[in-house]
Amino acid sequence: MDSKGTTATLERRSGSVCNRHLTDLPEEVLEYILCLPVLEHTDVASVAQTCRRLYSLCQNQVWKHKFIDRWPLLLKHYRCKESCNWQEEFRARYVTGLQVRRFVASCSKQFFTEDVPCFGLDDVDVLGCPVHFMEDELLSILNTESGQYLTWKYYAKKILYFLRQQTIMKNFKEFLQQSQNQQSVLEGAVFVDQYCNPLEDISIESIQSHIDGVLEKIKKVLWVKNSSHPSLSVEKEFATFLLLLYVKHC
Repeated sequence: MDSKGTTATLERRSGSVCNRHLTDLPEEVLEYILCLPVLEHTDVASVAQTCRRLYSLCQNQVWKHKFIDRWPLLLKHYRCKESCNWQEEFRARYVTGLQVRRFVASCSKQFFTEDVPCFGLDDVDVLGCPVHFMEDELLSILNTESGQYLTWKYYAKKILYFLRQQTIMKNFKEFLQQSQNQQSVLEGAVFVDQYCNPLEDISIESIQSHIDGVLEKIKKVLWVKNSSHPSLSVEKEFATFLLLLYVKHC
């Protein structure tokens, strides 16, 4: 083939490649590209505005991936949900982050020369944002590199403390309104522990798991020393109650 024929063939092939569009790719490939960390949420929003196919593709898994990739600690709040508009959740969490940071900045100006009074934090309720979103943003401020945003961290910690105590007290009041048959000694003890240590990660599941581990160790020791001990046959809930009484009086 002469040089002219080769050139013509290359031009045809080049033209066929140039005529291909992004939307010619399979959906799974497009979804993989849109979920890449290098693309920000603004990029996804811009792509979704180009055509109907890409708009449809960005709903709903791409936004879910962006949400979880950016705020992984929030995933636990969605495990029981059957359906969710992840684009709206992303928008709500993003807006909450901006509002919380503005509030923290206002605290640093308002209370710069004095301690933060509890009533000075009541304004955080006016934001009207989901509490778990606000807590997540405050934690992100606290987890920034050491040596940076020290003033913000100081106020973020106080606000997080205040928010969690407010939530715990609300749940505890609802717990006290239940009948005695519905109330659990363990659950009540966990509420008290959470209120006294609002910045710690305390849950009834983690406490129950720890108690179960202690009870198993006690049973193993009793089984070796006295296999007919009556406590080996009691129900787990009653054994938990006895253990809590023992701890209380120690």
